[in-house]
Amino acid sequence: TKQAHTKAVTGIAFFKDGRRIVTASRDKTLRIWDVEKRAFIGRSFEGHIHYVTSVAISPDDMRIASGGDDDTIIIWDVASKQMVLRPLVKHADQVSSVCFSPMERDLPAGHGIKQKIYGTLRNIRIWSTDDVTFLLNINAHGDWVESVVWSFDGQQLVSASGDRTIKFWNSSNGFQIGLPCIGHISYIRSLAISSDGSFIATTSRDKTVRLWDTQSHQQIGQAPEHTAYLDCVAISLNGELIASGDSDGKLQLW
Repeated sequence: TKQAHTKAVTGIAFFKDGRRIVTASRDKTLRIWDVEKRAFIGRSFEGHIHYVTSVAISPDDMRIASGGDDDTIIIWDVASKQMVLRPLVKHADQVSSVCFSPMERDLPAGHGIKQKIYGTLRNIRIWSTDDVTFLLNINAHGDWVESVVWSFDGQQLVSASGDRTIKFWNSSNGFQIGLPCIGHISYIRSLAISSDGSFIATTSRDKTVRLWDTQSHQQIGQAPEHTAYLDCVAISLNGELIASGDSDGKLQLW
């Protein structure tokens, strides 16, 4: 366990080399960590004007995408820790999850849109990072889309929500695949998928990390309880490590 930020750790991702992790926090910053040394590398990424809620690393490990409560997505250069562009898109509400597609062309962002007449819609939107073209909208959940990941073959999207469900989607047409994963007793904050696509990990405000089989959509093993709310989770490329971040600002490796 490592004290990673002064406020809650809200996003986490492994680099492909497995030796580094990037974390995002409600302290408005991102940080890169050395896994073996448990040490902070260089300086923080600073640019969001509100809480950072999600983080993702490009397939070539050269760029980082972060989404925030400031309704924006920022693309960062890993080496310089500078913004590649001005904030990528301006959503109607907070961006709760970002991820790169395996081919690196497209960037989906899960978010909530509040409308005056129809109440609350909970969608996934897919954008092209080449020219910021809007590609696809999925009416996904009955509550906030808290996290979204792309399968490594690019064929599916997986989403987790405040409605306590995990759902699988065809990334080409937005159709749902199979039944949801159900088991968390409080809203799900984060989602990660293994590199071989065989299992996913989720964290929830019920203070548990749970593993799920991507074929059966059933839970794998038991879900141990933790002492603080778990806000984010990531799986190393080789599938041997799981990293989780909690509401006390701590980073944990399993």
